[in-house]
Amino acid sequence: MYNYLQEQYKFCETQFGFRKGFSTDLAILKLVDWVNDKFDKGLIPAALFLDIKKAFDTIDHNKLMYILKSIGVDNVALNGLNCI
Repeated sequence: MYNYLQEQYKFCETQFGFRKGFSTDLAILKLVDWVNDKFDKGLIPAALFLDIKKAFDTIDHNKLMYILKSIGVDNVALNGLNCI
C-alpha cells in the first residue's frame, strides 16, 4: 500500500509520519523555515497540529474501502488491510 501511494504521489508534501526519509527533524526544520519566511514577509504565521493516531478506529471502513478503490487501489492491496 505504501509503495502504491508513494508511486502515485498520493502523499501530501507536508505529511511526515509513516514515510521513509521524512523524519520529525525534517518536519521541524520545514516548519521553522515556513514560520521564518512568513515573519520575513511581515505576516503572522499560524499552525494547527492534530493528533490522529486513533483516527482509523473511528472511520467507516466501508467508506474507506470505497475511497481507496476510487483512487485505484486494487483488491489485492485492500485484502492486506484486513478491512474487507
